Amino acid sequence: MGPNKVVDRVDWLIAVMPSSRLRELASIIGDKELRLYVEIALNLHEFQYNGLDRDSEISRYSGEEFVRRDIAEVINFIRSRLKEQGR
Repeated sequence: MGPNKVVDRVDWLIAVMPSSRLRELASIIGDKELRLYVEIALNLHEFQYNGLDRDSEISRYSGEEFVRRDIAEVINFIRSRLKEQGR
């Protein structure tokens, strides 16, 4: 992809959207299922920095099995939405 490539505005917004604004965006869109998966994705984003925490004080995840499950759920949600759009 060259520096002069034209992209759709929505693709550009997705690329530069700070994670701190995702909740707000999902709320504006008004899709309850999307809001749920945004929350899960933000939990995973937080996990990226904090890792596992057996006491659940710093991280929302106490074990890898929960991380794997949430990753799979987010991936399945994205796949289902792409399939609905014919992509």
